Amino acid sequence: AEAGYPRPFINAVAHAIRAHVTPQNATAAELEALYRPPEARVLHDADLMDANLGLVAFYRNIQIHAGRALAQTGAPLDPRAYIELVAPWVETKDPFLPRFRTATGQAMAAARQERNRQLVAWIAVEQPLGEPAWHYGVLGVITLFLEEPEDPSLTRALQRLQTEWLPARRAELARDGRAPHAAALLARAEQFADLLRDEVAGRI
Repeated sequence: AEAGYPRPFINAVAHAIRAHVTPQNATAAELEALYRPPEARVLHDADLMDANLGLVAFYRNIQIHAGRALAQTGAPLDPRAYIELVAPWVETKDPFLPRFRTATGQAMAAARQERNRQLVAWIAVEQPLGEPAWHYGVLGVITLFLEEPEDPSLTRALQRLQTEWLPARRAELARDGRAPHAAALLARAEQFADLLRDEVAGRI
């Protein structure tokens, strides 16, 4: 009000903020009233989406586990231990899909969950390949994302991936492409980076 915004606008913003997390034990009538405004449904879906589904949520999950490991042990999280947690985490997200309140949110949620299932499949393919996968592949990207548990930043991590990690791997591959599966692994890491960038930008 002090900034000059009209009271109805202020009330609508406050309502959308209250609705961004579904209240427990609310009745069907209360939920219908809470999510009647489209702004409330959109904010709810956006908040639920990035926290739980897709590669943005995957990065968040990495940092949750990295921060917990650092707090409990004082040491960085072992990437080889972390990747064993990815498939169970993805499975826990299926029940979130019916909770989206807009048609666009439902479609994006399904696409992001499918993207994370693809991530699980990529990890399964790369694990038996050993060190080349940890250097050139998605497993190497995960290792990169685990390097800053004290002060994680998705923006900074994505920038490092695009401006440092990927160019360095491209240069290595150009100099010596004899590492088994290196070209395919790097192509997969590039695809992962493109998908993550598009999610961050809100394009997918």
